[in-house]
Amino acid sequence: MIKIDVLIEGVADFSQEVWSDYCTTTLVTTSDGSKILVDPGSDRSLLLNKLNEREIKVSDIEYVFLTHAHLDHTLLAGIFPNAIIVTGSQWVKAGTEIHNHDGSYFGDIIKIIKSEGHSPSDSYLMIYEEKKITCIAGDLFWWDKNDVQETEVEKIILHNDRFAIDFDKLKQTRKTILQSAHFVIPGHGKPFIIQE
Repeated sequence: MIKIDVLIEGVADFSQEVWSDYCTTTLVTTSDGSKILVDPGSDRSLLLNKLNEREIKVSDIEYVFLTHAHLDHTLLAGIFPNAIIVTGSQWVKAGTEIHNHDGSYFGDIIKIIKSEGHSPSDSYLMIYEEKKITCIAGDLFWWDKNDVQETEVEKIILHNDRFAIDFDKLKQTRKTILQSAHFVIPGHGKPFIIQE
């Protein structure tokens, strides 16, 4: 059985001259006990406190998955000495060369899917459990802390992303995710259940 634990619920606040944000960080523990940390973020003390609360050391993390290359999601990737860093199409372990993968790096139950819209390097995880599909989406879905987080599918698809490089492609990616996932963990904001 896979365990999905949202360690940090991401917050984005772009209302001030100096932005304040940190991303959602999720820990996925596979049935064999492997630990995949998704988007370690940029707030070191917050992340270490959340890991410490669960009695997890940085050396226990075997994989760090990065949904995209923005610094608020990736800055702390290097603090995990034993981790293999995985992106939408590549993986690397410290001191070794970069390897390509086809999206099945984590096997059949956890799929890596490359996408587009928010950034040039978007990807997300789809986790296929027996009766539930969870998407860890990064910033394919995100809300500013001053936004109302939508609950209707159409409003979620159309929600503005001021940083999107291609909003039409982003809307299509969102639609694809929402047609198959039951539960979505966004890059900033509250996880949500898909309401039909």
